Amino acid sequence: MGVVLFYASCTKEDTLLENSFKDTLDNHVYKMVAIGTQIWMAENLAYLPEISNFITGPESAKHYYVYGYEGTDIAAVKATDKYSTSGVLYNWTAANNSCPTG
Repeated sequence: MGVVLFYASCTKEDTLLENSFKDTLDNHVYKMVAIGTQIWMAENLAYLPEISNFITGPESAKHYYVYGYEGTDIAAVKATDKYSTSGVLYNWTAANNSCPTG
Protein backbone atom coordinates (compact mmCIF):
# COMPACT_ATOMS: atom_id res chain seq x y z
CA MET A 1 0.00 0.00 0.00
CA GLY A 2 1.42 3.38 -0.97
CA VAL A 3 1.05 6.76 0.63
CA VAL A 4 -0.26 9.66 -1.43
CA LEU A 5 1.12 13.15 -1.13
CA PHE A 6 -1.71 15.42 -2.26
CA TYR A 7 -1.49 19.07 -3.19
CA ALA A 8 -4.70 21.03 -3.65
CA SER A 9 -5.42 24.47 -4.97
CA CYS A 10 -8.45 26.54 -4.08
CA THR A 11 -10.24 29.51 -5.52
CA LYS A 12 -10.45 32.98 -4.02
CA GLU A 13 -14.14 32.37 -3.21
CA ASP A 14 -13.08 29.75 -0.62
CA THR A 15 -11.24 32.32 1.51
CA LEU A 16 -12.16 32.95 5.12
CA LEU A 17 -9.64 35.74 5.52
CA GLU A 18 -7.51 37.21 2.76
CA ASN A 19 -4.79 34.55 3.07
CA SER A 20 -6.72 31.62 4.55
CA PHE A 21 -9.75 29.39 4.10
CA LYS A 22 -11.82 27.13 6.35
CA ASP A 23 -12.11 23.43 5.52
CA THR A 24 -15.78 22.41 5.76
CA LEU A 25 -14.91 18.85 6.88
CA ASP A 26 -13.41 19.85 10.23
CA ASN A 27 -13.45 23.69 10.30
CA HIS A 28 -9.64 23.79 10.27
CA VAL A 29 -8.37 27.12 8.94
CA TYR A 30 -5.51 26.77 6.42
CA LYS A 31 -3.12 29.44 5.19
CA MET A 32 -2.99 30.08 1.44
CA VAL A 33 -0.35 31.51 -0.85
CA ALA A 34 -0.46 32.82 -4.41
CA ILE A 35 1.98 31.21 -6.84
CA GLY A 36 1.69 32.91 -10.19
CA THR A 37 -2.02 33.07 -10.98
CA GLN A 38 -2.97 30.13 -8.73
CA ILE A 39 -3.90 29.99 -5.04
CA TRP A 40 -2.39 27.05 -3.08
CA MET A 41 -2.53 25.68 0.44
CA ALA A 42 0.51 26.94 2.35
CA GLU A 43 0.48 24.16 4.93
CA ASN A 44 -0.04 20.42 5.07
CA LEU A 45 -3.52 18.95 5.17
CA ALA A 46 -4.38 17.96 8.76
CA TYR A 47 -7.83 16.34 8.43
CA LEU A 48 -7.79 13.28 10.70
CA PRO A 49 -11.14 11.57 11.38
CA GLU A 50 -9.47 8.32 12.51
CA ILE A 51 -6.05 6.66 12.64
CA SER A 52 -5.30 3.51 10.69
CA ASN A 53 -3.03 0.73 11.82
CA PHE A 54 -0.05 0.92 9.50
CA ILE A 55 -0.16 -1.45 6.50
CA THR A 56 -3.41 -3.18 7.39
CA GLY A 57 -6.72 -3.40 5.64
CA PRO A 58 -7.74 -3.24 1.99
CA GLU A 59 -6.44 -0.47 -0.26
CA SER A 60 -10.02 0.46 -1.13
CA ALA A 61 -10.60 1.51 2.51
CA LYS A 62 -9.64 4.98 3.78
CA HIS A 63 -6.34 4.99 5.68
CA TYR A 64 -5.04 7.95 7.70
CA TYR A 65 -1.52 8.01 9.20
CA VAL A 66 0.76 10.35 11.10
CA TYR A 67 4.39 9.53 10.45
CA GLY A 68 6.00 7.72 13.37
CA TYR A 69 2.78 7.31 15.39
CA GLU A 70 1.58 3.76 16.00
CA GLY A 71 -1.35 4.28 18.37
CA THR A 72 -5.02 4.93 17.71
CA ASP A 73 -5.71 7.88 20.04
CA ILE A 74 -6.61 10.89 17.87
CA ALA A 75 -6.20 13.43 20.70
CA ALA A 76 -2.75 12.04 21.55
CA VAL A 77 -1.50 12.11 17.96
CA LYS A 78 -2.79 15.65 17.42
CA ALA A 79 -0.59 16.70 20.37
CA THR A 80 2.58 15.39 18.68
CA ASP A 81 5.16 17.47 16.82
CA LYS A 82 4.85 15.19 13.76
CA TYR A 83 1.16 16.05 13.38
CA SER A 84 1.80 19.77 13.91
CA THR A 85 4.66 20.02 11.44
CA SER A 86 3.93 17.31 8.86
CA GLY A 87 0.17 16.87 8.90
CA VAL A 88 -1.47 13.59 7.92
CA LEU A 89 -0.56 10.95 5.33
CA TYR A 90 -3.40 9.45 3.29
CA ASN A 91 -3.82 6.55 0.93
CA TRP A 92 -5.53 7.41 -2.37
CA THR A 93 -9.03 6.60 -1.12
CA ALA A 94 -8.65 8.77 2.00
CA ALA A 95 -7.06 11.62 0.01
CA ASN A 96 -9.99 11.67 -2.40
CA ASN A 97 -12.37 12.08 0.56
CA SER A 98 -10.26 14.43 2.69
CA CYS A 99 -9.10 17.27 0.48
CA PRO A 100 -10.95 20.56 0.65
CA THR A 101 -13.22 21.45 -2.26
CA GLY A 102 -11.55 23.52 -4.95
